[in-house]
Amino acid sequence: MFSSLGPAPRCVLLFGPRGSGRTLLGRCLASQLGAPFLQLSGSTLATKWLAEGEKIIRASFLVARCRQPSVLFISEVDMLLSAHLSEESPINRLKGELLAQLDSLLMGSGDDGGNQVLVVCSTSRPQDMDEGLRRYFGRRVLVPLPDGAARHHIVGQLLAQSQHKYCLSVEELALLVQRTEGFSGLDMARLCQEALVGLLHVSAQGMDMSGMMPRGQVRPLTYQDFESVFCKFQASISQKEIDTYTEWNKMFGCSQ
Repeated sequence: MFSSLGPAPRCVLLFGPRGSGRTLLGRCLASQLGAPFLQLSGSTLATKWLAEGEKIIRASFLVARCRQPSVLFISEVDMLLSAHLSEESPINRLKGELLAQLDSLLMGSGDDGGNQVLVVCSTSRPQDMDEGLRRYFGRRVLVPLPDGAARHHIVGQLLAQSQHKYCLSVEELALLVQRTEGFSGLDMARLCQEALVGLLHVSAQGMDMSGMMPRGQVRPLTYQDFESVFCKFQASISQKEIDTYTEWNKMFGCSQ
């Protein structure tokens, strides 16, 4: 696709609200390319593995080059590329190593060049990243909250995977999708889980729980079970956060 347009982007930034499936998109990219999927966590490197973080980053890029074509996914990259780091912060060492590896990759230096290594970085706080580092990301793509059609598909998948019987009419399913406006994929999963837990709690009242409850004794999941959850369950993403992503996307994103 890029043969007549110059080289394909080697570093992509996926940003958007939490629980919107950015990691899943990274895995899908690797699957479509038939490439190994390597994953790093910015928050884990900056906390649990701070002392060994530089070696881990260097080794990860080395493995990605050796196994190319490959996809290297770095979640919560804002933890490593934050604009708020002090000069004395030990995270600066990790930041320097990551930028050195990206420079080497983008310039195609080294024996293998890394021409078939795709680095996918993910963040839910793009506004916290150092402005001067946006140039590293050839594409900056907003991954928004799921729309109505996506939420409908997510609910269907979650209910099918639960291996529990459910009884929802077409109208009730449409109403459920409508009432989950503003929910992330993770919110949808938690909603279904809470509805199922509530059903099991009601079904178990007055029963002997010394043994496993036979599946046949639990009635199918209905819309009323979701109704009882809505009164205590809200979307985890505020409108203010959504507006922040929208504005950042207008200024720096590649939504087209």
